[in-house]
Amino acid sequence: MNVVARFASEYSNLLRVLSPQMSLRLALATVRCAPAVFRSRRLTAVDAAMSRNCRIAYRGAVVALPLADIDRLAAVPDDNPTFGNLREMFANDVYLRPFRPDLRADVVVDLGSNRGLFLLVAIKVLRARLAVGVEPETGYAEAFRLLCAANAIAPEKVRRVVAAIAPDAGPGMTSMTDVLESLGGARIDFLKCDVEGAEYPLFAAGSGWLDRIDNLAMEVHPDLGDNRDLLQRLRGAGFVCLATDRFGRPSDDPAAAEFVYASSVGGLSGTGL
Repeated sequence: MNVVARFASEYSNLLRVLSPQMSLRLALATVRCAPAVFRSRRLTAVDAAMSRNCRIAYRGAVVALPLADIDRLAAVPDDNPTFGNLREMFANDVYLRPFRPDLRADVVVDLGSNRGLFLLVAIKVLRARLAVGVEPETGYAEAFRLLCAANAIAPEKVRRVVAAIAPDAGPGMTSMTDVLESLGGARIDFLKCDVEGAEYPLFAAGSGWLDRIDNLAMEVHPDLGDNRDLLQRLRGAGFVCLATDRFGRPSDDPAAAEFVYASSVGGLSGTGL
């Protein structure tokens, strides 16, 4: 997708979730930031200019996003403005886009939870009874607290595990076996994963826990591992899989895919393989 088509897609998706007031602010920010956008071919400057507390409409839910409050924390050095996360998760809908619109999930686990935005999706859209975020970066804890407060999420509905996910537990690391044990025997109805390449060794060692996952969505990093092996393991565990590029288009070459979606319970509405 060329840069003009990419930006057109980004803005079309944003206008579906932003309020009229925020849409107007987006237009003004785009004009002010146009030189930086053209130089970089990225929307980072616009993301920074859109750092405002707001409410968005996403899949029938109203989600409060205290973007300015979170960005003022500056808890993680060199982090991107939180509006960029809004674009990815809510406007571009990168984690739920191929799943049935009526999909529900009682227990959701978010690997690489970052600020905790997907936990809002879990509670407000998937209607989870419990959402667990696994994130090693302690600097995001206050951002997560702000998100929960802004959306009146009860403390018993969310849980934060401060650790990196790994095939085996160790100092600063937790395993899927540990996560599942903490759920007291419950299945994971939806697993979201964005762990910067650690997904490959994690799923390579997943034979002991994959049969307790119903649906999953993950950002994959093909420069750090083999998507074909990952897909083979998922299919061998009974999942129907879909591999796409960053725009949600089915990938002609799964080895180069940037997102993988899978369901063992018929959760995918798109074409699965």
